[in-house]
Amino acid sequence: MPSRNARFTVRKPSIGAAARAACAVAVCATATVAPPAEVGADTGSQSAGGLAFFETPTVEKVACVRRCASERRLQGGSVVRVVGRSLADVTAATFHGEAGEEDDVTSKVRRRNSRRAVLRVPRTAVSGPLSVRTADAVASPETDPLDILPPLPPEALARKGHVFPVRGRHDFGGAGARFGTGRGSRSHQGQDIFARCGTPLVAARGGRVQLRDYHPAAGHYIVIDGARTGLDYAYMHLVSRSPFRVGDGVRTGQRIGSVGDSGNAHGCHLHFELWSAPGWYEGGRPIDPLRALRVWDRRT
Repeated sequence: MPSRNARFTVRKPSIGAAARAACAVAVCATATVAPPAEVGADTGSQSAGGLAFFETPTVEKVACVRRCASERRLQGGSVVRVVGRSLADVTAATFHGEAGEEDDVTSKVRRRNSRRAVLRVPRTAVSGPLSVRTADAVASPETDPLDILPPLPPEALARKGHVFPVRGRHDFGGAGARFGTGRGSRSHQGQDIFARCGTPLVAARGGRVQLRDYHPAAGHYIVIDGARTGLDYAYMHLVSRSPFRVGDGVRTGQRIGSVGDSGNAHGCHLHFELWSAPGWYEGGRPIDPLRALRVWDRRT
């Protein structure tokens, strides 16, 4: 028996001229249409006696094959292989993102057969479930959420030694935002950069993620061990957890989150710290980053 999700299209059998004549003197028997005896798994659809049956596609696995992030993780722009069943007729995939449809994005399927389909992750896709659908709008169930990292930055940005981390209108605040300002029993170990909540935040220098966590004071934060610099770069008060995790590689200029006010923050801003070798709370010391920030701001 076909599954509950199957779609049927029933067409009335046509009655020819001879049959219409016979109906003038006799009652025409009601035509019946028998369901197909068997559904072809490779074609995804069969028709018999005017009845069409479309199997619901299913997705069992999604794997990155090109332009992958570290550990072959997905990122915007990656080429992925979808493995499942009844995929021969799928034409598009939807990356559903967070709850609701505001951040849903769709990608065309490049190649497919009954078991596999190849497509590209849109650059604007964010972490969330995936579904595929046919031209007849038969959609698969959504997968478990996929972890999708932001896309690689433009080459011109990635080639720079450093870039300014806040990608939008910003200011450096007043005296209380400066390095070394008193904070009760301690001093301010970084520089605050004020910007609207949600302003894109990028890695000032590429490298490897050393820490990603939440702290009541720092809020959502991430620390990146800068490649070939001997410095650690810390970003605090992000609006939410960075999509990168410990051990991930990050390129200069790649988005790592958004400016926020998580933790103990007064107004939306990035608290940025720069630490000398051997690193952030590993024997290094904090450095006043304002001069470097001003230089990077002029360059980018």
